[in-house]
Amino acid sequence: MNILLREQYYKKLTRRNILYNLILFVSPFVVLLLVVNYEISRFTTSQIYSQLQDTVKENIKTVSYWLKDREIDLGAYSKLDVVELTEVSKLTPFIQSFISEKRWYDFIIIADPQGTIIFSSNTAGEANALAGVNIVNREYFKASIKGTFFNSGIFYSNIIHSPAIILSMPLLNKKNKIIGVVAVSLNLKKFYNLLFDLRIGKTIELILVDENGIILSPTRLGGKPLINKGYHESEKNPHTGEKGIKTHFDYRGQKVLCAYQKVPRTNFYMVSEIDLKEALIPVRHVSRLIYYVFIPFFILLVIISNLYSFRITAILKKLTLDLERALEETHQKKQEVDTINIELKHKVDETELLARELTLSEEYIRNIIDSISFGLISMDCNCIITHHNKGAADLFNINTSLIGKNVFEALPWLGTVETQTLCKNTFTQKQASTIEKHKLERGMGEEYFHLTFFPIENETGLIVGATLLIEDITERERLQEQLAKYEKLSSLSQLALGAAHEINNPLLG
Repeated sequence: MNILLREQYYKKLTRRNILYNLILFVSPFVVLLLVVNYEISRFTTSQIYSQLQDTVKENIKTVSYWLKDREIDLGAYSKLDVVELTEVSKLTPFIQSFISEKRWYDFIIIADPQGTIIFSSNTAGEANALAGVNIVNREYFKASIKGTFFNSGIFYSNIIHSPAIILSMPLLNKKNKIIGVVAVSLNLKKFYNLLFDLRIGKTIELILVDENGIILSPTRLGGKPLINKGYHESEKNPHTGEKGIKTHFDYRGQKVLCAYQKVPRTNFYMVSEIDLKEALIPVRHVSRLIYYVFIPFFILLVIISNLYSFRITAILKKLTLDLERALEETHQKKQEVDTINIELKHKVDETELLARELTLSEEYIRNIIDSISFGLISMDCNCIITHHNKGAADLFNINTSLIGKNVFEALPWLGTVETQTLCKNTFTQKQASTIEKHKLERGMGEEYFHLTFFPIENETGLIVGATLLIEDITERERLQEQLAKYEKLSSLSQLALGAAHEINNPLLG
């Protein structure tokens, strides 16, 4: 059962290794694919935006030049060789030639200062078809009666009941006095024919929109002029400012790349846009090519990952068996180590017992040394005190420990040249040195001590220190002095008795 579970574990491990290897090796390709797609998309988008902007700019130039020419045309007919407006009827042939010779216009009108049309003519040759209509409330009339040129932009005219562009100027007499307003309606078909796009796709189109986003020109994809907006109803008008490039949803609800710019001296924008899906077709082609290149590599990686994973699993199996054998050996070694530890514990216990016995012996020896009435001081080769007994402390009235101090500095009354020389001889000659009677003056009268330095050797015979044995022989010296005095007195007494006897003998004889 254990073997079966182990084999199942190895199978899971192999599958997991294959997955991890695929993630490890495929991830760079996926990242590369995403980066390439992003860069190509960005580059393609920028190129299309550039082309859309160029289209807008070129069309704006064309429209601007064309409108400027129409303004110049109208300016040529805005100054008449008359004094009063009533004289305009005399110039009917001249004014009608404006419409007949220049096919850019649908009609021309002349209004008096009150806004009433007093003359009109269209391309059909109909004269005064709009006579009597009042245009005083029209923006183009209000602007031109004040002396300025006005471009109405494209709007729906309820006078002619169709979309129109009206250009108007003040009408001047030969004295340069404003006597009315002259206005023309541009032919929108000819105006729209001026617009051109690059035809780089099926969904690209060039349209005009006003400041509210209303479409002003025919579209290729079904937008209705003056009815539909150039953007989807779910979003705000994207055509704001003087110019811009944006991505937005058009009137069809399709996401488009858009470039727009306001036409100078008008109220409408030139807009060029293309569906985003169509614009990114090159990106999809490149992505497909990358996929075609990537799939063989992916298959190869899968094969390599399988082989690698099986190899790793086989290695892990071998390592597992080796580890199991190593664990068994370790277990055996552990048992041996445990046996050794038990033996070591016995040895440690024996050592601790010996240490306690040694401590007791050492304490016993110290007690013996302290019980000696002689002073005993141990020192190292530098004459540093390593131990002293109670007898030495009592002998010299020492209240503090002298251990760690120089013996001759701690006991300066011992620091004579003789004792220091004796100490050095002990270390150099490796034999005991003795001072039979050392006289000491320390403010307590004459004292005499018997000093002996014993060398201390280690197991190799090397001198590692010395022991100073100090015996107070002061009382013995005093007794010897008294005994000498007694002996002198006794000799004198015997001498006196002998002399007395000799004196007495002759007298008795």
